Amino acid sequence: FLYDGQATKSGIQTAISTLRSRVGPSDTVIFYFTGHGDQAEDIPPYDEYDDLDEYLCPQDSLPNLYSNDIRDDEIQIWLEQLNVKNIVCIFDICYAGGMVKSASSNYNDKFIDSDYEKDIKNRNFVVLMASNDYEESFSYDSIQNSAFTYYIVEGFKSPVIDKNHDYWISAEEVFSYAGLKTTEFTSSASNPQLFDGDTSNDVGIRFLGYPTTIPTTVPTTIPTTVPTTIPTFTITALAGQGGSISPSGSVQVSAGSSQAFTITPNTGYQVSNVIVDGI
Repeated sequence: FLYDGQATKSGIQTAISTLRSRVGPSDTVIFYFTGHGDQAEDIPPYDEYDDLDEYLCPQDSLPNLYSNDIRDDEIQIWLEQLNVKNIVCIFDICYAGGMVKSASSNYNDKFIDSDYEKDIKNRNFVVLMASNDYEESFSYDSIQNSAFTYYIVEGFKSPVIDKNHDYWISAEEVFSYAGLKTTEFTSSASNPQLFDGDTSNDVGIRFLGYPTTIPTTVPTTIPTTVPTTIPTFTITALAGQGGSISPSGSVQVSAGSSQAFTITPNTGYQVSNVIVDGI
């Protein structure tokens, strides 16, 4: 995280560059920027349908100059250098929607189709934007935050927005929540936009964990016959990433006996849940 004075143009570029040695092809990177956004005359490569480039204005932004600002084309180049599975960008700035629209776009407000030309255009990008390219984004005293950021945070805290019930809150799901809430809160002054490079797959951000409820009822009828052969049962013990279980694999247990298992999280992890018989 970069806070306040750390979030200069060079600081942001260095932080992204540092990630190159820390992430891999299975990772998802989230780039979140909240602050001022601006527009200025399009410069090469000429790719803006409205002849305006969009800029992020970091902490060292200069009045009436753009040398310390980050152009939409620049942030794309920096992020494309990361060899990762997904990149999620969240731009809570004025004119944010222009971060992905270009000269050949016959775009549809609210959702920008992946077939269009755009500034941030790779298939592995998901871009959440606080406003359309001609709208401003504001902070509000009543919520002590900008509307878009406020509702994104609220969305990630709300398991009910997991609409596909995969136990993940995805970037797409949180946009569906925060986008509508922002439009309502601002009385349509800000209309958030989404670009999704691969609409066939949602990008999971927050794992909710699997259900941990274990049945507590017991049989009320006790059998009176005793089997002549003691049956055995197979327990398949598996651990997810970040830990181990011992013994693991297929464990044979005779009826009426017990079997202890030791669950050990790796350093930096904790036990999230234990699933028995799928529950």
